[in-house]
Amino acid sequence: MSFDYSSYGAFKKSSAAPEMGRLAAFGAWLGLTNRYLKFLDDSPKDAPVLEIGCGDGSFLRTLMGAGFSDVTGIEPSSTYVNVVDNSLIHRCLAHEYLATCQSGSIGTIVALDVFEHIAIHDLRQLLAMVVDKLRADGKLIFRVPNMASPLALVNYFGDLSHVTPLNASSIQQLSFDSGLQVDRVCAEPLAYPRSAVDLFAIAIWCVFSATWRLCWRAFGIRNQIATPNLVCILSKRR
Repeated sequence: MSFDYSSYGAFKKSSAAPEMGRLAAFGAWLGLTNRYLKFLDDSPKDAPVLEIGCGDGSFLRTLMGAGFSDVTGIEPSSTYVNVVDNSLIHRCLAHEYLATCQSGSIGTIVALDVFEHIAIHDLRQLLAMVVDKLRADGKLIFRVPNMASPLALVNYFGDLSHVTPLNASSIQQLSFDSGLQVDRVCAEPLAYPRSAVDLFAIAIWCVFSATWRLCWRAFGIRNQIATPNLVCILSKRR
């Protein structure tokens, strides 16, 4: 039986740290852009952008503020309070919406913290649909917990709806099976600091990352990313 996402928005709201809303407002006041927006630098502003699992539409709003003129979101939970026009968000599952789209009609598909919620056989089917719906030069951009990093454990096991663990190696395999090619697998951008302690943590991150890479090398493991999440940019295989 699949996970019931009908009340997922209410759960996320109830479990969110109170300061996160203030941090977002402070960041907006400073003129800081969303730290994931940079991954769409190569995406044409006039090409359709679809966000799978858009939540309350916050990233859709960010995209529109950055000049993207054709944005749409999919969100199965009806308990999110939308921060964008309701007509921009479709209340359905990704495969249901993609089935209504024409082949080669979407420029960029974004999925932030989505694919870990989808069973692997369903994820393969979804990616096959993504390949069909993307334009020839289209991109799939997604973020998932990085199960090569010990820091991902709190993210992955902190949500009972997570069913598919992924890392850079398994993403390569998944993309190959789906007719996609991996253009880039990127470390998660550092968060905006909220205190002096956060600034100190950012300063020592390079020490932790280097130490963990050395630990991997002891077992012959190389070229792994240590951040708790990965950002992946995929395109159609040529």
